[in-house]
Amino acid sequence: MMRIKITWILFASMLFGGGSCQVKAKEKTSYDPVTLQTLPSVEFINQAQRLLALTGGLNQFYSFKEPTPINNQPVIRMNRDTLYMTGVFDVSAGVKITIPDMEDRYVSLMTVNEQGYTTFVKTGAGQYELNSENVGSDYAAFIVRILVNASSKKDISQVQNLQKLISDNVKANAKTLYQPAKYDSESYKKLYDKMLEKGRTLPSLKGAFGRPDEVNPAVFPIGTIMGWGALPDKNAFYGNVDPKLPVDTYQINVKDVPVNAFWSISLYDADGYFKENKLGKYNVNSVMGRPNLDGSYTIHFGGCEDNRVNCLPIMEGWNYIVRMYQPSQDIIDGTWMFPKPVKISK
Repeated sequence: MMRIKITWILFASMLFGGGSCQVKAKEKTSYDPVTLQTLPSVEFINQAQRLLALTGGLNQFYSFKEPTPINNQPVIRMNRDTLYMTGVFDVSAGVKITIPDMEDRYVSLMTVNEQGYTTFVKTGAGQYELNSENVGSDYAAFIVRILVNASSKKDISQVQNLQKLISDNVKANAKTLYQPAKYDSESYKKLYDKMLEKGRTLPSLKGAFGRPDEVNPAVFPIGTIMGWGALPDKNAFYGNVDPKLPVDTYQINVKDVPVNAFWSISLYDADGYFKENKLGKYNVNSVMGRPNLDGSYTIHFGGCEDNRVNCLPIMEGWNYIVRMYQPSQDIIDGTWMFPKPVKISK
């Protein structure tokens, strides 16, 4: 399996963000050693260089035209709920981007600035203007997410057409060569591994993403490594669940999840990747999942051989992420929590 290290999609929207003024940080020429405080800036350098390799240069998008392929997962804990577009843009003289009307389909646009903060996020159609003031730096990574039914070729094709409309309607007024600062790779690697290890013990990444006044400083560098490019809490809440349960049959019953967009469950192996299975089942969400008669959902873990609905095959070390897009405050503050799996008889 080809696995290119590029940690930007948990990964990969802040519904009311993007309009506030950001303080532009002073540029540095080197980070030696890399510290906890400078790690997010260094990680932006790494991600920006990888994204530029994908797009072929500044001010253009690379569109992922298919759901995450199982035989080529660029990062751990990806999702198959949305198709992504991404690129690095020079916003120093302004960028205009138009998101077309998609009716009820979820779409979001967000930026990650050079200091690793998510400073601009919008959901839905509109013409948006980004610049150094509202982004907080001269360069930024743009990430667009569009909801897709991964099991429908027709729906995938429709999203591809929407991606093209977005790519054709983005204009940057400057294109100055991106020249990143140098950094010490040894101190970076030590901190990278340390943040990854800490992140595995967290039940969620609450407070890890957003503007400087929104993030939790203790969690921000962890989120930078665990899920670079993820959305702030008010736009998407990520529940990281490692049930530490053996391979057996389990289920979750859930009803009336308090979100304004949609929710999803993506299941991974012990290393954080989708593991290929004969059924081709890797995620369940509230759009393509089949509800019960009362509107609730039953999600099954294991025992999928009898074709039970909303079933995800499991393996040793199985774990999953619950993604809740445009969550209510009850989710953010922990008043409402997604149920945990319970064992059932086969």
